[in-house]
Amino acid sequence: MLSGRWIAPLLLAAGAVAAQEAPPEPLRPALTASIEVLDDGGRALDPVPPGEPFQLAVSVRNHAGPEPPAGLRLAGWLRRVSARNLPCHQAARAFFSTGSLPTDAVSLNGPVLGVLSEEGSFTVVDPAISLASANLIGAATLPEQPAALAAAPLWGGFLVSLPAAGEVRALTAFGARSRVVAGGLDRPTTLIADGAGGVWVLEEGAARISRFDGGGHKTATLAAVALSGDAATILFRDGAGGLQVLDAATATPLAVLPPAPDATAEALLPGPDGPVAVLRLTKNRLAVHYLDAPDSAREIALASPVARLAVDPAGRLAFAWDPAGGPVSVIDLARGHLARTVGAHGSAISEVVVLDRMAVLLRADQSEAATLALDSIRPGTEPQLGAVPLGAAASRPVTEPGFLLAVPGGSEALAIHAQSFTGFVVGPTSAIGAAPPMASVRLRGGVPRTAAILARGFSETGPGRYRAGAVIPGPGRYELVLSTGVGGLTLCHEIPTLPLPGAQAPAARIAAEVDPVPAADGSRQVTLRIVGPDGLALPGVAGVLSVAALETGWLQRADWPERDERGSGMTLRLPARGTFVVTLSGADSAGVPPLVMELGP
Repeated sequence: MLSGRWIAPLLLAAGAVAAQEAPPEPLRPALTASIEVLDDGGRALDPVPPGEPFQLAVSVRNHAGPEPPAGLRLAGWLRRVSARNLPCHQAARAFFSTGSLPTDAVSLNGPVLGVLSEEGSFTVVDPAISLASANLIGAATLPEQPAALAAAPLWGGFLVSLPAAGEVRALTAFGARSRVVAGGLDRPTTLIADGAGGVWVLEEGAARISRFDGGGHKTATLAAVALSGDAATILFRDGAGGLQVLDAATATPLAVLPPAPDATAEALLPGPDGPVAVLRLTKNRLAVHYLDAPDSAREIALASPVARLAVDPAGRLAFAWDPAGGPVSVIDLARGHLARTVGAHGSAISEVVVLDRMAVLLRADQSEAATLALDSIRPGTEPQLGAVPLGAAASRPVTEPGFLLAVPGGSEALAIHAQSFTGFVVGPTSAIGAAPPMASVRLRGGVPRTAAILARGFSETGPGRYRAGAVIPGPGRYELVLSTGVGGLTLCHEIPTLPLPGAQAPAARIAAEVDPVPAADGSRQVTLRIVGPDGLALPGVAGVLSVAALETGWLQRADWPERDERGSGMTLRLPARGTFVVTLSGADSAGVPPLVMELGP
């Protein structure tokens, strides 16, 4: 008989054997995602009409830890559903390796430029496309000259205010399709798109501001005569000169500043977790009101009267100037004094954009931009001011804003030279030499009057939650390709679209199976088959197969296996990358459409 001191080890050993024999848990990826297709009001949308804007809401789960991942950079694009498409992971690898998408894809990432012209037209250009006029991805003619233009990432495009019509309209980035967001307004002017998918509008005729959500429903109304701020926080002035600070998404009051009837401009002072103060210009003084004590202010004397204000993203410096003329005052906010004044060879400065490491100043005649290194603005040093030529001087000064824009990323600005219909990319090295910057964007349409940059992409709206605006360009089936990078989360999700009326699949088509690993000589093995509508190989097909490379003119022809009774197809060696057209000719080729395929890394 076994004693108790032997039974326990035996039971433990039996448990260990059972644990070893238990099947292992199936492996699953560290990140998974679910996707919702929503209308502008946040409701589920099925189906998605072509040409109508909609939103993609992405929820990412982290199976490797308790917290959802933060700060993911999601890349996404729409593509037609086709048997010729690369699998999702291969498509993502090709995009991250080359930085380019197939020609028929609709990108959801990267900046695009919306331009209003003096003739009343609106155009959208994609700087990533530089082939002749191919960078034009949207164009529209508006019923009147808009009072304001604003980029709205969560709307998937731009917003314009039409004072005479009393409307705010949304224009899609792809196709520039227009729809009325809000109507019946009293001379709408200033617009601010917030981070929750809404828009704030100043109605000058009624002396009020209103917020509308994505579905065009009014969610807040307040008496005001001026509106400013950003996507997270708005500022508005009442008739007595008082200033209020609101949370842009919820309209929650954050601070109330005392009246200053002679104030000319306001700006928010950024901090690590949001704005920490409001900067207010009054003639030749700058007042700093901290949000935790808005009734008191620290005042800084300036060199001359100013009318506009720009703030360093780090919150260390502020720039104040008058577009009618005079020097630019550079204020050291940390030390609370005027650091110095700068100018651009005696010309008036119309706009100033402050980037991560430099400020860019645009002359009112648009002949030149000046760059100023921020780290050179300190006691005992001479500021590093560089000149960037842009083109011929304008016949009259251009003082309206919208010709100098910060490029997403924080290190470059786009300076628009209206006379040459060109936007020049001004960076840290642009002042080296005496020629305009090499990097530029050719503008389309009429003479530019104002512009805005839309930073397309998936905005993080909460822990593990992201949202982007999109548009299906036309009828047909489309899917979203979403990826965090090579080796990361990658998936495809079909967008629910309207079925094509009378669309029928071809009786036979060419299907390709691509070996994902190139051979040692750089070629790629591709197996081609003739398949029916059900995707199964069709036996008994004969003909001549031709494979042509569009970029290089490479061509290969081969007789299809005579009467391919088993449907095993044909295996060829093709160059490792490129765009290829595969055609079948012969007695059995009727009704077999060509196959276009792209091979990449």
